[in-house]
Amino acid sequence: MADNPQSNLSAILAGKRKISATLAGKLAKFFKVSPAVFVPV
Repeated sequence: MADNPQSNLSAILAGKRKISATLAGKLAKFFKVSPAVFVPV
């Protein structure tokens, strides 16, 4: 898979890649919400 963040985001949005725990944590911190928001149930 590509190493650049834009390609990674495109792959996540297309359903070809999952959000990692690290990315979920970073997104949660940025949006000031729980990381659980970004983890599928």
